[in-house]
Amino acid sequence: MLLVSLLLVASTAACTGRTGSEPAKRSLSATSPATASPTLSGPPSVPMRVEVTHVAGRLAAPGRRTLAAKVGRTISAYVDAAFLTGRYPRSSFSTSFASSFTSGAARQARGEQAVLTNQPFGRTTRSVRATRRTAYLSVLAPSQRVAGVTAAVDLVFAVDRGTAPPDRVELRGRLLLTRDPAGAWRIFGYDLDRSQSRHRGGG
Repeated sequence: MLLVSLLLVASTAACTGRTGSEPAKRSLSATSPATASPTLSGPPSVPMRVEVTHVAGRLAAPGRRTLAAKVGRTISAYVDAAFLTGRYPRSSFSTSFASSFTSGAARQARGEQAVLTNQPFGRTTRSVRATRRTAYLSVLAPSQRVAGVTAAVDLVFAVDRGTAPPDRVELRGRLLLTRDPAGAWRIFGYDLDRSQSRHRGGG
C-alpha cells in the first residue's frame, strides 16, 4: 500500500461505487475516448468512465458535468502514459507522471513505478489494452466552489506478452486531486493497490 498526501478534508475520502452497486444519489458522468498503444492488436481499450457520486456541499448539474470531464482528462493522461501509449517493448516509464501529477507527487511516483506503471512487464510486453477504467468522484464543494476531489479508481489492463492468455493487471484505490495555479486538475496524492494474474477473459 502506497500513500502520498498533503492535505485533503476528510469528507472527500467518502468515495462510492467501488463495489459496482448503483450509487445512492444521482450520478453525473463523463467518458473520454479510448487511447490504445500503437502496437495494440485485437479489441480497443474501453473508454474512461467518470462519475460524480458524492458532493459535500453544493454543486449544480452543469458544474458536475464539467468537473467529471476535466478530472477524467487528468486521470486518463496518467493511465495512458503509464500503461497504454508508447511503443512496446519499453523500459522507461519515468515521464508517466509529468502532465498529470504535481511536481512533488511526480517525484515520489517515479520511485514507485513498479506499482504505478507497466514497468515490471514493459520489456516483454507486446501491447496493452484497458478492459476497465472507472473513477468515482467524491467532491468537496463549499458554496458551490470545488475545493478538492478524491477519485476511487478501478483500472484493469490486459497485457499481451506473447503468452496466452495475457496477464491481467489491476490498480484499485484513491487518487487525490487539486487545482494548480492555471486551473488544471493535478494528482497530488495516491493510495493504490496493484495486483496481477493470468487473464482468463472478460473485464
